[in-house]
Amino acid sequence: MAPFTHLKKTFPYDFVLTRGVTRLHVLHAWTRHLLKRSKNGKPTGGLLALKGGDIEAERAATPCASSVYAMADYFSEAYFSHKKLVHLH
Repeated sequence: MAPFTHLKKTFPYDFVLTRGVTRLHVLHAWTRHLLKRSKNGKPTGGLLALKGGDIEAERAATPCASSVYAMADYFSEAYFSHKKLVHLH
């Protein structure tokens, strides 16, 4: 059973923010029920995940559109040099 399923009916959110603790398709499966839906059934916001390393294979395995933002473009600390913010739409 996916974590946080008890929130399903009570709290729809515009965005879900997470650290990249697992692969993107797993994060998507765990959180998609938490997102608000538009009238056509698509999420209105999406999942925001902080991920490190090469994520292109993960993006390809995820069943939704995504955008990637390099954190080094916004933060100068060494920690962010290989981190990316992935937005699953």
